[in-house]
Amino acid sequence: MKFRLVYMNVARTVDLPVTSEELENWQKNRMTAGEAMPRLSQTQLNFITHGVYPDDSFFDSVEDLENVLDSCDRGTKVFQDI
Repeated sequence: MKFRLVYMNVARTVDLPVTSEELENWQKNRMTAGEAMPRLSQTQLNFITHGVYPDDSFFDSVEDLENVLDSCDRGTKVFQDI
């Protein structure tokens, strides 16, 4: 499943080995994140659960959105699966 983090006019995208069922089991508190998504590394779990990542090399793509987000609030943080 692909995830996108948009912050300060930069979109960062990463594809993680997570199914929608696994994500739902965690989001609905049926399981802990580690139980629901056992294939994820600790770094990947930190990203899913807290939005924390080591650096931009973690992501598959990093895109500058300076011109695209002119109408949006600067500094808005968006975390979504795509």
